[in-house]
Amino acid sequence: MNKEIQVYLKSISLGFLINKNFSLALLLAYKNGHGQLCRALVTAGANLSICNNDALSIFTIPTASKALLVNILGK
Repeated sequence: MNKEIQVYLKSISLGFLINKNFSLALLLAYKNGHGQLCRALVTAGANLSICNNDALSIFTIPTASKALLVNILGK
């Protein structure tokens, strides 16, 4: 696992497992505005269409700006 990803996961004290393709971590990173980590997770194979328990994905989760999403998809 990428060192940047490990540092982030430790910093938010996840008490549960993330799936093997980093999709849950992508949702958390996106929700918290961590663009660089989002790009690393997408590069590592995160599923862009994964939804959380509230049926929200990076395309539907409320954010102040969609600029991060545009930036992730544009790279």
